[in-house]
Amino acid sequence: MECLSQSNINPAETTLLWHIEKIIYAAEDCELSNDFFAANKVHLDFISDMFHISTFQALLFALFINVSDYKNIGISDISKYLKCKRISLMNHLSDFEELENRKFVRCCRVESPVTYRVPKEVVDAVNQNKLFVPRSTTNLSAIEIFDMLDNIFKLREDKEISY
Repeated sequence: MECLSQSNINPAETTLLWHIEKIIYAAEDCELSNDFFAANKVHLDFISDMFHISTFQALLFALFINVSDYKNIGISDISKYLKCKRISLMNHLSDFEELENRKFVRCCRVESPVTYRVPKEVVDAVNQNKLFVPRSTTNLSAIEIFDMLDNIFKLREDKEISY
């Protein structure tokens, strides 16, 4: 993969999906090498800056978006794609947790192994080249509260949140 600098990127092409696509192609079988991170710094930094996340979280985010139509994405799926050992990703569990805390992914911990999925609203925001911002839970009308509770019950039914 060619190393890109800010000077040879067309600003009209610099959509979020464009950067994610560049990362996805370069990440396959990359073994999490330093060369991969150096060659894709521009793309990883774009996502990192946009979402205020680390470079490694930007890589994970891109990988999750790539398989966002899957409901159960496991660490082993990601390690196979990257061609690295699971232990290499387990060293970054805090990065997975941060993406979950920011609501970029949902985690199901009930069954083993732990799996993740990307919420539809995150995919929609990415497709629109927008930053995903979780819905505010303050100053809601009664209808909005019931809608939010319905969503929470669905998440609990799917075992994506605990009691």
